[in-house]
Formats: sequence, structure tokens, C-alpha cells
Amino acid sequence: MSEANFRKLVKEYTGYSPIDYRNHIRITEVNRMLENGGVTVADAAYLAGFNNMSFFYTLYRKASKD
Repeated sequence: MSEANFRKLVKEYTGYSPIDYRNHIRITEVNRMLENGGVTVADAAYLAGFNNMSFFYTLYRKASKD
């Protein structure tokens, strides 16, 4: 399968580009961890795969507007 075909199929099934879908899953996981408590925002972001907090905050703000 070509990369272009993969991107098209992911967009068709999820409504997101592959990278946006991955970020959506990560943000959802951060929200789940924060709702369960016992973890800081920074720890939840790191555990979900975000290594850059500035990037995480940008994505989180964008996701909360959607």
C-alpha cells in the first residue's frame, strides 16, 4: 500500500489525517488520565507520548476548541 493510499484510507475512516488521528488519541488518553486523577498534566502528557510541552499545550487548546 502506498503512503498516499494509506493517508486517504485513514482520512476516510477516521475523519483525521494519520498524524491528527494519532494526536487525537493521545489527547483523549491525557484527558482519561486527568479524569482518573493522581497524575499531573505534564506527567499525563509525557505518558501519552508528548515530549514537548509547548506542542502539547498548543494541541490541547486546539482540541478543546473543537
